[in-house]
This record gives sequence, structure tokens and C-alpha cells, in this order.
Amino acid sequence: MGQLLYDYVVIGETANYCILIAQLYYQGKCHGVHMFLLWLLHTFPRMLNYYYLCSGVDLGDIGPKFGANGSDYGYLRLNNLWIPRDHMLMKYSKDGTYIKPASDKLVYGSMVMSRATIVSDVSRALAKACIIAVRHSAVRRQTEVLPGGPEAQILDYQTQQNKLFPLIATACAFHFSGQAVQTSFLKISKEIDDGNIQQMPVAHSIPYRGATTTRRF
Repeated sequence: MGQLLYDYVVIGETANYCILIAQLYYQGKCHGVHMFLLWLLHTFPRMLNYYYLCSGVDLGDIGPKFGANGSDYGYLRLNNLWIPRDHMLMKYSKDGTYIKPASDKLVYGSMVMSRATIVSDVSRALAKACIIAVRHSAVRRQTEVLPGGPEAQILDYQTQQNKLFPLIATACAFHFSGQAVQTSFLKISKEIDDGNIQQMPVAHSIPYRGATTTRRF
């Protein structure tokens, strides 16, 4: 029947469904990657807190992660899994006849959106770290400036300012850059929804450049 899973296990092990990006073969020809609705877990009748894996599905959490341990990232392994035709996103196969999309790259839209949010996410994380550092530097005092006088805030030291101020400026730059990236992406996405795919290369390149910049930082 499959492996029992409790409801308190992380999302990487208890997602009932997922969108699977896989190669589509139709009438012996490969039509590239497409999205499929994949059923991962069944629920026992009258036992909503217990699940078992669907046949051919193996999944779980990947364990501790450096820098993102609070995120539920899981692994998924499929073995001789059969996916019904109506579990394909039916925009391109309503009556069983394959309809080629306007562009093969449309399937990557969700991935591009996640890249577009990376810059904003980095700005928020860096801003939180800067707030903690600045508050600590304002409260912490060390070394008398004048004999018998009060100890100075470490925020007043130039070396501390040289460490913190560029990071604050970087957080602000990432914030406004992230807003610009998301605004551009949403504008181009609307044009793509209306059938105009001329700006699609721009939609792919703008968030990628922003994500690359944050990774280098």
C-alpha cells in the first residue's frame, strides 16, 4: 500500500499534489517539456492525518540545508508512473489532440517569476540583518573616549560604520531593484497572456540578471 506518513511531517513529504515538468511524448515524437498535475499522496478514509504514497512515487525531505534550513525542500523520484491524459494542463490537449503552444519557453513562466522575487527576498533578509546589527551597535558601548567619561557607542566608531553603512545602502538598492524587476516582469507577463510573446526573452533575462547579482553579492 505504501509508506505511512503523518501530517506533522514537513511539506516536502506531505504535499498531496505537485506540478510536474516533464518531457511529453506523443505518437512517438518528443514535444519538449510540459506541465502535468501529479497526485503524490492518498488519504486513508476516515483517517485524515495519515497518508500513503501513490504507486510509483517516492518522496521525502532532503534534510538539513545550509542557509535555508527553514524551507521545506523535498525530493521526488518516480518509477514507471502512469499519468492520465486529463492530468496534463488541458490547454494544449482538450480532446486528446496535441496543440503546440506559441512558444516552448512558456512552461518556464513560474520559474522566471521565482527568479524575479529573489532580489526582493534578498533585500528583506539583508535589511533584517542590518537592523539587528545597527540596534546592537547603538546599544553596545565600549572604551572611554575621555578619561572618566562614558563609553562610546560602537556605532560611533568609523570602522563599524564602514561595515554597516554599505550594507544598508545595498539593502536599499536591492529593494528598489527588486520592485523594478517585478514591475517589468508583470508588465511583460500581461503582454504574453494577451498573445504577444516578443518580449519573452526580456522577461527571462531581467530576473536572471538580478538573481545573478544577488548571488555574487
